[in-house]
Amino acid sequence: MPTPSDMQHSSLEAWFSHAAQHQTAFTRVDTHTGEAQTWFPGRRCFCEELVFVPGPNAATKEDDGYLLGLVYDAAKHKSFLSILDASNFSKGPVAKLWLKHHVPHGLHGFFSPKYFGPES
Repeated sequence: MPTPSDMQHSSLEAWFSHAAQHQTAFTRVDTHTGEAQTWFPGRRCFCEELVFVPGPNAATKEDDGYLLGLVYDAAKHKSFLSILDASNFSKGPVAKLWLKHHVPHGLHGFFSPKYFGPES
């Protein structure tokens, strides 16, 4: 039986920024048709990257599962985990798990050429 990594993928998930409106969004693009589904979490909400959690039929159906993405809501100064149905992406999350605090935006994607570890 093929695994998701053996399949030719037909979609691309990403987040993008609209700086003028101070917001970001999650987008899923069908790489065969170019059709895009987008979910905007709201003004002053900033998305991080998405992680796919496969469902029981993901080996044969690429959109069987959920996309999880962290969102920082600047108006509330809190973060939440959005859980999106991969097969019905633009409807928005099936659940939002609010944290008691914020997670700094860009935490996972921050890179620096400077080493911040202990001295050898």
